[in-house]
Amino acid sequence: MGWMMLTAIVVGGTIGAGAGALLLYLLWDEHRWAEFVDRFEGLFDNRLTRPLFQTAVGRWLNKKTILGYIMKEKYQKAADLAVREGLVDEAVDFLEERGRILEAGRLARRMARDQRADRNFREYIDLCLEKGRQVYAAEAAEEAGFWTEAVQLYQGLEGKPSRLKAARIAADHGMPAMAVEVFLREEALLDAMRVAEEHGQLPFALEYCRKSDNPVLHHFGADAAARDGRFDVAVAILEEHGHLHAAVRMARKGGLEEKEGALAAQIRERRAREADRSLRSGGGPFSFDFSDDVIDERELEEPS
Repeated sequence: MGWMMLTAIVVGGTIGAGAGALLLYLLWDEHRWAEFVDRFEGLFDNRLTRPLFQTAVGRWLNKKTILGYIMKEKYQKAADLAVREGLVDEAVDFLEERGRILEAGRLARRMARDQRADRNFREYIDLCLEKGRQVYAAEAAEEAGFWTEAVQLYQGLEGKPSRLKAARIAADHGMPAMAVEVFLREEALLDAMRVAEEHGQLPFALEYCRKSDNPVLHHFGADAAARDGRFDVAVAILEEHGHLHAAVRMARKGGLEEKEGALAAQIRERRAREADRSLRSGGGPFSFDFSDDVIDERELEEPS
């Protein structure tokens, strides 16, 4: 019996030492611990092991387990464990101490520690900007809900997709005029019209189109004004930028007969000037420029 007891003690001690060594090996490297947690997460939430995790050692292990979940991007599990074990602030501390500022901010935000989350995200964004990682800074600002800063950061990035993303964030978070301006500048016309109509920004859009040097926006603005029943504004935009033939058609569509006649007279006068200039330069009677638009001669007839 004595030998059996001694053998049991030796075997038990060996197993215990082995288990302890294995645990130290796993805990020494965060990535190994994360893999272990991912594979055997049932060990951390069952009736047999739960009392162990109520001890000081167990609470420390829980912090490591929360980190393991976060490293495996199992944020909900990390949050659930932190809440269940009353370790939210300790878990955030644990992450901050290890330089995982973004993860700390995410966990704090999940647990409605908004002031602390804002501080973590702010630190992370500043760090990214300091290191020239503007893309990460923009994404973090968006995730944190720093909408104005996110819009500014995305606008500062290269590439049309980033600028359009800035416009969409602006549209969704109380900056419709900025969104319309960016959409128009990038010729995302359907998005511009949607935001303008949904947020009462049509006057701003029309004025932006009127002031633009882009012919696409001149015609877009005129069509938008016409759909809103403002044919006088549509004609004015086209006329101001010299799209006289389109202006004639718009005036006719809106029933602006007097304006249609005046525009037709402008076109005939311009043609006469171009013809005279061409003849004086020796280019012949048929070499002047009709590039503004091809127009049916009937469109120049005086309105009846």
